[in-house]
Amino acid sequence: MPDNSNRVAECRRLATEARRMADAARTPAEKADLLQVERRWLRLARSYEAKIRAPSQGKPHRKGRAKD
Repeated sequence: MPDNSNRVAECRRLATEARRMADAARTPAEKADLLQVERRWLRLARSYEAKIRAPSQGKPHRKGRAKD
């Protein structure tokens, strides 16, 4: 499974591709759909970036081993 920095790069690449396709769209509806796809890829990229900045967020911190 790729790490989050690779995921960010891939999401951004796909967002760029969606924007390129939107710019070449033949209808306003097609363009709107592709711009929405671009926004979703960028939102996903931001979520991965947040995980990179705070990798332990949401995970309980454990010191040592639990005693029986």
